[in-house]
Amino acid sequence: MDQPRGQIVAGRMPPQNVEAEQAVLGSILLKADTFGKVLEILKPEDFYKDGHKLIFEVMIDLFEKNEPQDVLTVSNLLRDTNRLEEAGGATYLATLTSIVPVTSNISSYAKIIREKSILRKLIEVNTDIAARCYEEQNDIDILVDQAEQAIFDIAGKKSGQNFTPIKSIVPKPLQQSNSCTRERS
Repeated sequence: MDQPRGQIVAGRMPPQNVEAEQAVLGSILLKADTFGKVLEILKPEDFYKDGHKLIFEVMIDLFEKNEPQDVLTVSNLLRDTNRLEEAGGATYLATLTSIVPVTSNISSYAKIIREKSILRKLIEVNTDIAARCYEEQNDIDILVDQAEQAIFDIAGKKSGQNFTPIKSIVPKPLQQSNSCTRERS
């Protein structure tokens, strides 16, 4: 099958839970109406195994076309795009449905996947920061700002909050009155 994403650091495997990934995918294949719950929690890049990421991307494609995400439709779309073997093959897809302990726990399985994904991203960012710390730095404040921003980006994705600039939220008349007030002071 496919090779897992991520790198072994200091002889350790990156955080992941392949069983949770299989349970989420298998749950969706068995009960497609669970997909909406998962979309609120996961993105394709949260999956550790490339084949699982691919299967989830195909499920999103089917969902967007208002088509079912079952073994037949998923394997058919993978076959049509010449990616079935890359995803593990038809037999593997069918096996996913037998791995699921309980489809009603799909949100819990998805949260496990999300947590492991965040941990991998933190390891990646911190490894990059550590490597950059060994390099010559012209302006340490820039490095600190970039490191801080990288961590904030992960934290924002973790909470599902995407920050919006205040000027895009505040109505224009209010912005103009505030700028006039600032000009007078």
